[in-house]
Amino acid sequence: MIIDFNDLKNYDFQISNVNVIHQKPKYRRLVVNCRPTNGFLLIVKGSCRYIFDGGEFSLEPDSVVYLPTGSRHVLEIDSDDIEFFRVDFQLYID
Repeated sequence: MIIDFNDLKNYDFQISNVNVIHQKPKYRRLVVNCRPTNGFLLIVKGSCRYIFDGGEFSLEPDSVVYLPTGSRHVLEIDSDDIEFFRVDFQLYID
């Protein structure tokens, strides 16, 4: 279910099992076929490309991308000095 940000006030929801991970990955390409949780990726340093079924875009420092449960995507690292925070969470909507 995708809910417009402005409509969130019409729903009761709960965010749980929040995990925040700071990463300096050594991999150059990560393929995710079925993401197990919701999440956000916040780029702190360096750059990468986020590729998904609908297209692709570049992520630079201060970029944030939402990673929905069940999604398929590829993360291609463009720079050697990349750092990011990944915030994983479960979302329950009533």
